[in-house]
Amino acid sequence: MKVLLINSEKPRTGKSTYVAHLQQTYLGIKHLAFAQPIKDLSIQFASSLMDHLPSIDAPVISYDTHSKDKPIGGYPFGNTSPRELVCDVSDLYTKATNTEIWGRVAYEYILQAEKDGFEVVVFDDWRRFSESDYLKQQEDLDITTLYLSKEGVEFVPSSGSVASFEGNIKPLDCDLTFEFTNDWGNTHDLDSILSCYMGLKYNHG
Repeated sequence: MKVLLINSEKPRTGKSTYVAHLQQTYLGIKHLAFAQPIKDLSIQFASSLMDHLPSIDAPVISYDTHSKDKPIGGYPFGNTSPRELVCDVSDLYTKATNTEIWGRVAYEYILQAEKDGFEVVVFDDWRRFSESDYLKQQEDLDITTLYLSKEGVEFVPSSGSVASFEGNIKPLDCDLTFEFTNDWGNTHDLDSILSCYMGLKYNHG
């Protein structure tokens, strides 16, 4: 099974948008995220906590693009953003289990994607070596790593928990590096690189 892990030191470089483009352009591509199960657990955590605070209105926690970096608001979360919450919950589960837990969960997702007939799995939120190290140990996986950046994108982590997830992986740690122009005009250059490197099959439909 071919697996593409995409990293960027800064959010909002167009990773998810590019993966959607890949799915439209090539056959058999499944988009997955290391963070998805953590987001689900974060919402469950918040919901369970609020069950013990019945006199307080439960906050709405959303991980969409427009909300994930804004304060959740209200008691007890206050200025904590959904992005910060998911980072902290990830650390909590890692400490309670082991460092490879999210790599193991990702591997289960990959196995299911293979059963469903997909040929390539793309994770666009690779942030930690513990994730890639576990997947690289699996002999049935062919891993390619890509570092993406974009001209003019600036990012300042909102907290220490977020900072601990950003910037751990550098361009030299990856098989491939690519920088989008401001107008995304060189997108097809990356298509050509990945098509050759990973043997992607063009969608003629």
